Amino acid sequence: MANFKYKARDRFARPVSGSLVAEDKDAAVKALQDMGYVPISIDEFIDFAPQDILKKFKKVKLEEISSFTRQLYALQKAGLPCFQV
Repeated sequence: MANFKYKARDRFARPVSGSLVAEDKDAAVKALQDMGYVPISIDEFIDFAPQDILKKFKKVKLEEISSFTRQLYALQKAGLPCFQV
């Protein structure tokens, strides 16, 4: 099943837009026609949730955290202001 965004006209020629789920583009056209709409454009889009984006990022390794904190400590000891309020 795929997600489709569509733009269509209803029986009173008013523009209508929305999204629907169908097997393919032909099935989406058929579904719109069954609803009484005249399709103008139908585009497939990928639907994703924000939590799916987080899965792409890997964990930060302990070595990297250790290195970062040592370098931050050295900068702070040298008198470099790291944060401004």
